Amino acid sequence: MYSFGRKIFFVGPTFIAVMVLLFFVFSDPNNDTQEIQKAIQESIMESNTHVEKVVHIEKVENVTLAFYATPKGLAVGRLEQTFRGWKLIEGTGYIEFNSGSELPWIWCNMGESAKSLPVYYGIVSNPNIQRVEVDEKHEAEIIATYKDNKIWTLIGQGTSGTEEIQGMTNQGEVIYSRLNYSKSLR
Repeated sequence: MYSFGRKIFFVGPTFIAVMVLLFFVFSDPNNDTQEIQKAIQESIMESNTHVEKVVHIEKVENVTLAFYATPKGLAVGRLEQTFRGWKLIEGTGYIEFNSGSELPWIWCNMGESAKSLPVYYGIVSNPNIQRVEVDEKHEAEIIATYKDNKIWTLIGQGTSGTEEIQGMTNQGEVIYSRLNYSKSLR
């Protein structure tokens, strides 16, 4: 005969295992925007900087990147998820939203010391620029719009920060072109 005690002994651990599995399945970084924004804010509080908004979260391999706006401009940070929540591991400088350039941009390496993760990111302030290309080989992704500016990135394409950046129309007409003129960080 099957006893009630044995049912609880079997059902209890099974229930816990299912709940843990569901936690990991549904804990996608794109659902953690508020927690990431809080982690970034807490990490940079000493510098008297305010995070206005996390505009995009990107998970590449085992790295989570958050593109965020401050009152001065756009920055990117690499985060890790711990048992206590998200933690900002490192961040970059920022691109000014009102820099006067049609296509300001930064190149940085957001990987860990053992593995490189090159990242280009920038702001499209010219409404005629619909596409951004790096080195005429890689098309960047427009990831968000913030304060009437498009935000673009190209992540992990084996770039070195010295490639030509072009802002183009959808028809391929080059509106902006700049070679080797980034705010290279790190």
